[in-house]
Amino acid sequence: MGESALDRPVSRAFRLNWEKALYIVLISLALLTRLWGIGDRVQSHDESLHTKYSWDLYVGNGFRHTPLMHGPFLFHATALSYYIFGDNDTSARVVVALLGVAIVAFPWLLRRWLGRAGALVTSLLLLISPSIAYYSRYIRHDIPVIVWFLIALLGAISYLQEGRERWLAVMAGGVALMFCTKEVSFIYSAILGVFLVLAVLVRAALRADGRTRDVLMAGIVTIGLGLCILGLSLALRPAGETRLAWWGVAGAGLAGAAFSLTVVVAGIASARALAARWRAKRVGWPPAVLGLIVGWVVLGLLLTLLLPLLQAVGSCAGQPDGTASLIGCARASLAGQPPAGRVQVVMLALTLAGVGLLAAVWLLTTALPNERSFDLVIVLGTLCLPFLTPLLVHLAGSDPTDYGQPTITYSGAMLIAVVVLSAAVGLLWDLQRQSLGRRPWVWLTSASIFYAITVVLFTTVFTNGSGIATGFIGSLGYWLAQHDVKRGG
Repeated sequence: MGESALDRPVSRAFRLNWEKALYIVLISLALLTRLWGIGDRVQSHDESLHTKYSWDLYVGNGFRHTPLMHGPFLFHATALSYYIFGDNDTSARVVVALLGVAIVAFPWLLRRWLGRAGALVTSLLLLISPSIAYYSRYIRHDIPVIVWFLIALLGAISYLQEGRERWLAVMAGGVALMFCTKEVSFIYSAILGVFLVLAVLVRAALRADGRTRDVLMAGIVTIGLGLCILGLSLALRPAGETRLAWWGVAGAGLAGAAFSLTVVVAGIASARALAARWRAKRVGWPPAVLGLIVGWVVLGLLLTLLLPLLQAVGSCAGQPDGTASLIGCARASLAGQPPAGRVQVVMLALTLAGVGLLAAVWLLTTALPNERSFDLVIVLGTLCLPFLTPLLVHLAGSDPTDYGQPTITYSGAMLIAVVVLSAAVGLLWDLQRQSLGRRPWVWLTSASIFYAITVVLFTTVFTNGSGIATGFIGSLGYWLAQHDVKRGG
């Protein structure tokens, strides 16, 4: 087989082939187009807000995260840029500009999947893309969140191919930075998650017997068809039109119904396989797994029953006159507050659902040993789960953006419950991996990276405790409340 043109050396005096030379050219052009004169243009309204609050952090006035201005990463990074380069319009945009260069260079890391020529073409298209070039010279969150998603994607597909646990940590870091940058991270995580769930279903279909395999593959093809119809409907929708055409809605319904049916069939097939292994005495319930489930039930019931007391104590936490005064205030508050019945119902439902989830995860990890796509679903799902807590708060009839009493106590209790549930799922998955002789505490490592990044940034290095609420609850809660707000009109 002849040598590829990209492998031929540019010059015998240098160990530089044409592929590397072309990347050097593309990256050099990206540096030129992203950095040349970036301080000349006047700042827009959004840029003025981002630079102002970054400057406040830089001069020591602190920073308090608010979902109105998206995630805290941009403000911390810009403050660091001010510290290194001084405070001016150029240093305000240089972090985003350099990340824009990183986007152009990133296809180099994706050559295994795009192909060497395909990766070069992708880099060229990213270099000349008007929108990517424009936002790379603009201090906003768009470019950073794209870079973090690419890192998370690289971690996911590399783990699928290699199975090395370090790629799970890479994905966890990328997802954490996404959530600390912009709320579009929910959409990006959903896109990656749907792909991984479909990958699990495909793998399950390939392992199934003849009839089940045919049903699963037909379901997966139907899901793809429905999504294509939905996408075509969105692409052909007239400008300014907010409603989908009837056939677009039908495509979405078709995909949803096929997905539900496929999951049910896959679940039944897994249950049958597990039942056979159970009868053969090859699967059981280890004490550690039962301990996790019992521990979760105890915590869920305690939080449910103690919610009124927690709210009463929380409303009196600022009492300055000692323990006796605090107890008296809590008693009075407990006697006078309205019942937390709806919140307790949601908490009880969460507790019961958590038992089902833990049991299902253990059974699936037993039925799908060494399945890398399922590993990714567990890690990604458990890391994203706490950020979905506002949905429970809303379901309980409260406003996720209300940080006063009693809502903040209810939101805090639900957040604690969801974090503990996600940790229980992750540790249960870790236990199953260990039983198969694989590296222990992989989930714990990935979660440590995830929470180290999110907690440090949302709290501005532990100087803003309310950042836990505005980050984990407010990020989704605020933008759910903004759905009916018409901007720019």
